[in-house]
Amino acid sequence: MTLASVSATIAANGLGTPQALDLPPAFVGCCSSGTVATPSLVSNATQLVADYGYGPLCEAVAKQLALGGGPVVVCKATSQTAGALTGLTGGETAAPSPSGATPMTCAVTGTPRDAYDVKVKVTRAGATLAAVTAMVRISLDGGTTYGAETPVPSSGAIVIPNTGVTITFDDDTASLALYADNIYSFGSTPPLFDAAGLAIALAALAAERTTLDHEFVHVVGPINATTYATVETSHDALIAASLPRWFLTEARDQSSGESVATWVGILQGADPGFLGLSANLVAVCPAYSTQTSELMGTTWRRATARLLTPRFATIPVGQHPGRVRTGAIQGIVTQHHDFASSALSSLDARGFLGVQSIQGREGYYATDRTSAAIGSDFTQIMRVRVMCFAARVAIAEATNYVNETVRTVTGGTIDPVDADAFDAQMTSKLNAEVVTPGYASAVSVTVNRTDVITTTSTLRFQVRLRPLGYATTITLDLGFSVTLGS
Repeated sequence: MTLASVSATIAANGLGTPQALDLPPAFVGCCSSGTVATPSLVSNATQLVADYGYGPLCEAVAKQLALGGGPVVVCKATSQTAGALTGLTGGETAAPSPSGATPMTCAVTGTPRDAYDVKVKVTRAGATLAAVTAMVRISLDGGTTYGAETPVPSSGAIVIPNTGVTITFDDDTASLALYADNIYSFGSTPPLFDAAGLAIALAALAAERTTLDHEFVHVVGPINATTYATVETSHDALIAASLPRWFLTEARDQSSGESVATWVGILQGADPGFLGLSANLVAVCPAYSTQTSELMGTTWRRATARLLTPRFATIPVGQHPGRVRTGAIQGIVTQHHDFASSALSSLDARGFLGVQSIQGREGYYATDRTSAAIGSDFTQIMRVRVMCFAARVAIAEATNYVNETVRTVTGGTIDPVDADAFDAQMTSKLNAEVVTPGYASAVSVTVNRTDVITTTSTLRFQVRLRPLGYATTITLDLGFSVTLGS
């Protein structure tokens, strides 16, 4: 005997199947709290901080909750590489210290929970720590925004809230002082998963089929060629399991002092770049923008993908994420990578997702490119989303036929009367959930009429939809005429 089952395959080059978002996004990445590879549903920022603490994962989720709503699925990955402190400039002065004066030294300790560009500005002087007269203000974004004044205690130690970092001033037995307007600077790198840790977290998400089901997975933190392969492995396994989900990923930022041309060349090159890599249901976004933090009260440079997820979560699956009438992408303070610029336009052709400016409009609008190979039906993210949803609709409808009695004709093939009825039922369902809402233009469903079902016990449906078109290029023919209206 054979166990009952329903499975589906995706036709990669025949223009396949579609519908719309009724599932939340899922997020996977590094954070300071929570249990690794244990997904949960998060509805608000208070719950997010209580369950997962702080860090890149939490920042991305908080941005989704603020701009796109919730609940969302959250899964922590192991931080294989811990956040690290980078350089300290003691007594970097915004205003000169008194002649001959030597400012106090400052030591920095701890394990950073995210990437910070810290400036500690002395706002009130202190001759000694014991005097407890000194005050500082702390910035996490390189001096763009500063927090409230903080007293410097006699111990000299100040814990920077929610960062995992402590700064400690030392007056060297009262021979040094803190001088007003002096600034102490240092930075940090964020924690990051490796391929093994990411694979475990993605496997935990892949196992979720009921209350924690989700439309797509946002991998928070830059991936490279190695971790792209990890994502692709999960992508392939989900398709094989008849549960296609798509993936939104981030790539590394342009380094300080690195030219745009060099950065683009690395992205388009081999490992750690993405040359020769492709997957139908994966999008890689290398763009970065200045954004506000929903958890830390600061403004900093982060992956633009964290602003694209709320857009995907709030539009129908068949809609272009850069549809002008829907509006510009929310949350961008400053966009550092505009795909409309000549220096970056090649990224679209090479299979990267991003944002672009549009002449005559304010703000930035999403592009639509996935990392699917040229010639695939899935080079546009809208078709990816539509296909993933349609697979769910079709499989759910197909379960109605599991262990169904099927009449046969001579030779053991399905009776055309039953085949016609099954065609009509499946077509009606897909029309109602895909075509009528406007996610595809038409649908065709055909039961295979040549299979000897008395032997195979397999009922095969072919589902095809005619996709929507997208007016991504507009041309105008302008001129004068003396014959108008004649």
